[in-house]
Parts: sequence; structure tokens; C-alpha cells
Amino acid sequence: MALVRWFVWLIYILVALGLTAFGLYFGFENATAVSPKILGYSLPEINLGFWLVAFLILGLLIGMLLGLVNMFATRTRIRSLSNQLDKAQQELRLVRQQRLGDS
Repeated sequence: MALVRWFVWLIYILVALGLTAFGLYFGFENATAVSPKILGYSLPEINLGFWLVAFLILGLLIGMLLGLVNMFATRTRIRSLSNQLDKAQQELRLVRQQRLGDS
């Protein structure tokens, strides 16, 4: 099991290094300076590769935050359903005990 974990970490590290190398290459190949405008506000003039990577990271972070909101809502729903199930099982045990006592 430890070997599998080690192998998975090795793959993660290799993928991270590959993506970092790709990002550096991408940044150097897109060295044209641009000044994007967002809602009428002009951002500083920096190379295109930086802006593309920066907005990609921003989009990933926003997506992760939205995923966290969904995850917490799902956990709350699961906890609520688990409590309902526990109550129903307790009631079922009580009914079975009463029924056995009546016999």
C-alpha cells in the first residue's frame, strides 16, 4: 500500500513539474504586452502569458469556492437525513418492542 501511495505522489509531482514547465514556456512564447480592460477599468500593461495564467488561476479558485459551497450544502443534507434515519430506526425498535410485549 505504501508503494502505491509513493507512486501516486510521484505522478502528482511529475504532473506539477510538467504543468509548471508548460506555464513557463507559455509565458515566454506570449510575451506581447497587453492591457486588459475589465468593466471599463484598465489593468496594467503586462505580457499576455501572465494575464492568461492569472485569469486561469482566478477562474480555478472561483470554481473551487463554488464547489466548496455545494460540498457543504451536501454534507448538511446528509447529516439531516442521517438524523432522520436514526429517529426512524429508534421508532421502529420501539414499535417492535411494544408489539412483542403485546403478544
